[in-house]
Amino acid sequence: MAITEQQRAQRTKHLGSSDVPAIMGFSRWASAYDIWLLKTGRVQAKEKTQDYVQAGNLLEEPVIKWCSEYLSEEIDTDAAAMERSVDGTPIVVHTDGILRRTGEPVEGKTEGLYGPIVEPWGESGTDEVPEYTCIQAHCHLMATDREVCHVPTFLGGRGFGYYFVQRDNKLVDLIRSQAQQFWQEHVLRDVPPEESVPTLAMAKRIRHIEGEPVELEAEIVQQWLEAKEDAKAAKKLVEYYQAHILATLDGCELGKYEVDEDGKMCERYVSHFEQKRKGYTVGPTSFRVLRVKKKL
Repeated sequence: MAITEQQRAQRTKHLGSSDVPAIMGFSRWASAYDIWLLKTGRVQAKEKTQDYVQAGNLLEEPVIKWCSEYLSEEIDTDAAAMERSVDGTPIVVHTDGILRRTGEPVEGKTEGLYGPIVEPWGESGTDEVPEYTCIQAHCHLMATDREVCHVPTFLGGRGFGYYFVQRDNKLVDLIRSQAQQFWQEHVLRDVPPEESVPTLAMAKRIRHIEGEPVELEAEIVQQWLEAKEDAKAAKKLVEYYQAHILATLDGCELGKYEVDEDGKMCERYVSHFEQKRKGYTVGPTSFRVLRVKKKL
């Protein structure tokens, strides 16, 4: 269930279940440094919620309803009752639901609504969930003192699915230890985590303050400048070779070439077929994409 604005404001006072995977290095959306910036109040609020996040929030209710029907269990979703703390840690979770009969937590997930599925989801009905989800589910298990967390999903191209996470006490101990360490050594002491940098999106949200120039490492600045130049050069090379291939195709939709793979010459193809995009809020369009293929 999407959290309220009041709950969102309270997040600076504790670690949420989505923060824990980030501080442990298992999040592709945030780094430990990002979480430190958030918890120490160093960043400005987002101007707009990302479309895929908003879509995920809107789909949570039907995902939980589907799970209730799938399990033939009643699921409580009252927002106030879903907030649970983990004793002895700074972790406070907001579960998406609680099975009324067993008290087991439910954590709904959506992915692939605005792009491809990149997380390693296994077959529905298994415990093959991404590491991020496994850690988040364990936070819910710690807060509810249960052995199983139910994970209903809606994955693009797959539809509804059901997964579960079984409690692993070794992982529970690791989560507890790292959450306490992060809170004590970094948040309370106001010291950023070592060997971690913020994501660019989060770094751009750091609040501006007036003051004297900050000392920077010359090597980092130089590497940034060199990386920018390398990116420019790489972009020009990509455009040059792409133009060369298109000119050689001379309007044809398909080209072929041979490549040596482990001493064996293999035929490969370059296609320039027309792709079509359906019209939704904008009109339908078509465009050509240059792609390399092993087979036609």
